[in-house]
Amino acid sequence: MTLGTKADMRRLNKPGQAARSILLLCAECVRDKEYSKRLVSVADNVAEAEAEYAKKGEATSLFTIVSAGTIAGCVTIKDMEKLYTGTFSRKNSPVRYIYDEIKLAPRNSICPLCAQRVVSTLDHYLPKSRHPAFAVTPLNLIPSCTDCNKAKLDLQPANASELRIPVKAASRTDVMAATVPL
Repeated sequence: MTLGTKADMRRLNKPGQAARSILLLCAECVRDKEYSKRLVSVADNVAEAEAEYAKKGEATSLFTIVSAGTIAGCVTIKDMEKLYTGTFSRKNSPVRYIYDEIKLAPRNSICPLCAQRVVSTLDHYLPKSRHPAFAVTPLNLIPSCTDCNKAKLDLQPANASELRIPVKAASRTDVMAATVPL
């Protein structure tokens, strides 16, 4: 099975939010002050990672971004997974509106990966289990249906032909990468 051929891909506009801002908003919502301070301390690292993501996305070379176990040695994958699940995507969270805005990006709420089902979640193009700096990075969050999200799981693209992500920059309308082999 392949998700999204060029013919059926639906393109998305580039999200308007910045990863640094989202991280800082999420950090404000965290009750554990030490954890919150660690999150704030890596805000610039997350912004730099987002810039690298945007540059490599334009060059269709996201697959070259190296996996990492931490952000700046002080925020772990588990920390960012907890932030994503417990703050960013949690219903009734003060920052959930950003998650919902990204989720509503596809026209008619149709999954841009398969163009068949309704969007129900966000998928991490580069998995948060390998790229903690992209856990709340809007460019890395792709609205998807449950089936497409489960089909991809935490697969890491090994080359430019393994995933097709329909995000377009303000002046660009082509697809950032290629297809998911399943």
